[in-house]
Amino acid sequence: MGCAQDLITVIIPAYNSGKYIKFALTSLEMQSHANFEALIIDGSTDDTSNLIADFVHSDHRFKTYKIQNLGPGFARNFGIDKATGKYVTFMDHDDIAAETWLSKLYAISQKEENEITFCSGFDFSGETVSPLKLPIITNSVYTLNDTIRKQISCIFIAPWLKLMPLDFIKKNSLKFSLDNKFDDVLFHFCAIHAAQKIAFTEERLYYHRVHACSISSEYFANKDLFFYHFKTLYDLILHKHDKKIINRFMYFLNLYSEHVASEHVYIKTYNKITEYLDQNNHDAILNAIKSLFFFSWKLFLDKPIKFN
Repeated sequence: MGCAQDLITVIIPAYNSGKYIKFALTSLEMQSHANFEALIIDGSTDDTSNLIADFVHSDHRFKTYKIQNLGPGFARNFGIDKATGKYVTFMDHDDIAAETWLSKLYAISQKEENEITFCSGFDFSGETVSPLKLPIITNSVYTLNDTIRKQISCIFIAPWLKLMPLDFIKKNSLKFSLDNKFDDVLFHFCAIHAAQKIAFTEERLYYHRVHACSISSEYFANKDLFFYHFKTLYDLILHKHDKKIINRFMYFLNLYSEHVASEHVYIKTYNKITEYLDQNNHDAILNAIKSLFFFSWKLFLDKPIKFN
């Protein structure tokens, strides 16, 4: 008789995904690591909720919470508050997990006793499947230092590529950004900053769907969406994160200066914030970012966002 498996919480924000969500939840049903709870945080206004209910009624491992749609970041934070598993990972409502997704991440986490375990995956659209554009990191374990943190902070950002202990998430108050197309960047940066030891499997265990309404398609169509990274900086400054993570994030911000369509506005804002950082004037940084989103929001938003 094998050893008992620890419970893994899988948090799934759902919004009007009736076309795809059955595929996502079915792939969870088939996981070789059977001891999981799937928390579906549902802000849908269409028949998606009925499709979710079918899984909830037929399998006790599926639970749903009906909430107002306030974006995936809010839904993921909500799910963390409800999680009861020893480990936590995340899934998008339109994706598919390989049968061994949970079991292989769990096995490494158990063996290495690390804070974050990463895998790789695929993008797919219809019948077209391609590897995620990530570096191939062979099965390995790293004790983190500043150099490795700087490198890993810029890659493997998606929450569905990682498994973490729930107590690590809560101890370090890891949160997703609100009103942010790239809500997972804040969570990732803070997780890497807090972790001491991480592990990788080179196996591709997750299938990320790309379609007309996905964020991947949005930023291919509008490169100015990368301005949302300034909202992540706002969150880091507002919640008084230390200088090392701020400097690491400024390096990340600078990487996108050549990718945005409105390069002049982006660089001007970046340089202004750099000056304020040198002066240790955090209030001026917060006001500069608010001004950016107030005056230039039509570049990358369909409506203004709210700041805390």
